Amino acid sequence: MTRTARAPASHTVSSGLISCVYVARMETKHAAAGDYVVSTSTGKKHNPSNLRRDVLAKAVEAANVKLEAAEIAPIDALTFHGLRRTYASLRCVCGDDMCYTADQLGHEDPRFTLRAYAQASKRRDRLAKAQREAFDAAIEWARMGTNEALPLSPEVPAAA
Repeated sequence: MTRTARAPASHTVSSGLISCVYVARMETKHAAAGDYVVSTSTGKKHNPSNLRRDVLAKAVEAANVKLEAAEIAPIDALTFHGLRRTYASLRCVCGDDMCYTADQLGHEDPRFTLRAYAQASKRRDRLAKAQREAFDAAIEWARMGTNEALPLSPEVPAAA
């Protein structure tokens, strides 16, 4: 695997995420320029296992409530690396420039990014029609870069 010594100094971030971070920063005592975006109550760096337990697991739990209501299989195990892989796969399926995606991931060689993540687009062809339609809707949503919730099914309206 070819990666740069460190991740890029800057990332492209959606306006919606910027808004969420701004609101979160307004509600914390630890909002100086060098402070962590997600920190402990004392402003220190979180232990990774605490983040998995206190942040990621709770987000999965909340998502599973919505998925269950939509009669969609729940999310089983999820890691931060899994989220990274999902991001990269979506960028590839959406047709983003490989150099851009590689840079966002901290990869030196865009060919590595293409080999590792372009497989998601190949999986689409093996999906049943209903799954393929849901996949295409999710990709269209990802392309828009919107903050609107993705409807889980036609019968279940997205939560506000």
